[in-house]
Amino acid sequence: MRVVIGWVGLAVFVVGAAALLLAWSANALPPGFFDRPGNVWPVALVLGGGLGLFLLLNSGLSASARPRPYIFDRGEARRGRLRISAGATDFKVSAHAPDMAEILAGGQAAGGYTPQFSADGGEAAISFRRSPLPLSGVDLTEVTLSPNVPWLLEVKSGIGNLDIDLFELSVPSVEVRGRWGDAHLIVPAAGATNAALSTWLGDARIEVPAGVAVKIDSRSGRFAKINVDERRWPRQSNGAWASPDFDTSPHRLTLNLKTTFGDLSVS
Repeated sequence: MRVVIGWVGLAVFVVGAAALLLAWSANALPPGFFDRPGNVWPVALVLGGGLGLFLLLNSGLSASARPRPYIFDRGEARRGRLRISAGATDFKVSAHAPDMAEILAGGQAAGGYTPQFSADGGEAAISFRRSPLPLSGVDLTEVTLSPNVPWLLEVKSGIGNLDIDLFELSVPSVEVRGRWGDAHLIVPAAGATNAALSTWLGDARIEVPAGVAVKIDSRSGRFAKINVDERRWPRQSNGAWASPDFDTSPHRLTLNLKTTFGDLSVS
């Protein structure tokens, strides 16, 4: 994602410089345009900022601190809650290895921000605050959760790719909202899950393990497309998709999808 943002910065520089050169060659600029500091500074800020962003994010340098590892003890927690709110960050969420069974959560915190942790009434809460600058924290941040407690997940991202693997986890509720970037979601293989996924600009792919009954409702813009494997989940008369055994299956997923620009696929 950081490379994509870097190329956007280069595009701003090239388009801005070309527009300025064209206006100058066509005598469209007012006389003495560059003699006025009030005109020069905005132009230099836009062009220099775009070029600097490209050089920074495509040179191997990091716009944020190196990711730092963290681990929380499980204690007496009977359930966990994870909230992620990121300005411009790639996130990965998954279950950790079986030999870490007594650890509630671990991972890598990018941008120098270790997540906040609290425990109250048998619920452990882990939260990431939004990065204070829109381009800080562009390094990959990974969160690994214990499969031994149920989780409530809320993931929001302004710019970034989301990779969420819940296959081995118990997740009664998950909400994923992305503004700009791709999302990949693997839903739990067991239990009942209510999931909501919405994107504005970007593609999303949802994978459903075998044996999970599904009911899917969707809303999409005219420039978006939603693809559902109708061999597994036939289309209903009301426009939704559903498994024939949804009401009786012990493992089921209720999925609400919304997209404006991009493709959504469920398979």
